[in-house]
Amino acid sequence: MPDINLVSLQWNDAASKCIETRDLFSGGVCSWCGSGIGERNKTSITCSLLPKSDFADVHGLSPFTPIVSDKLREILKQGSNGKIKFRPVETTSKKVQSFFEIINDSKIDVVAVKGLFYKDSSIVCPKCGRWQIMNLRAGKGFVEAIRKNQIPDEKCFLAGSHNKFGFSLWADKAWWKMISRRDNLKGVVAGSAIAVDDAEIISNPKLGKYEKDECRKKGRGLLLTQAFTEE
Repeated sequence: MPDINLVSLQWNDAASKCIETRDLFSGGVCSWCGSGIGERNKTSITCSLLPKSDFADVHGLSPFTPIVSDKLREILKQGSNGKIKFRPVETTSKKVQSFFEIINDSKIDVVAVKGLFYKDSSIVCPKCGRWQIMNLRAGKGFVEAIRKNQIPDEKCFLAGSHNKFGFSLWADKAWWKMISRRDNLKGVVAGSAIAVDDAEIISNPKLGKYEKDECRKKGRGLLLTQAFTEE
């Protein structure tokens, strides 16, 4: 049975970047999907406009890169026992509060679950290999999943490898409920997340191809799930 005592933290706000994606990664940018290639370097993201929420994405930057307010950073540092690391975000606008990029050093991967794997939203870039796996749970919408034996002792942690289209911030459900009530955080949404046994995992899920031409027609800023063709 899946462990449902976890949540995947999500955002509903975005910052506007004024730095090229190619300047942030060791291998530049993929000409097919527009994602950064290789390791994230130490160059800070520069934003022309910072979010009003405590948790946000950086518009136009792939892989999806979450940034957090100083308030949320302190909470995550405590909840992860200092294991989640951060990099300051620069801005060209008047700064009301400081923001920080979450540095992805996760060794935990999201997985495809038998009976839940949703192939129409699970894709891979044919050129750089970045990928996305999605599961769909009846009545719960899209749900991310990890292995039970990879749940760490910390109250919050990261999941998603460097070759994914983005990583996720996970938390213990009871701990996060207490934090969200106590600290009045803005723009942080607790999404559905589960942990499963190895027997419930699809070891080699078939992923669709991130379709370049279709993305160009619809605008690459849309969800990647709208750019699917089966290989």
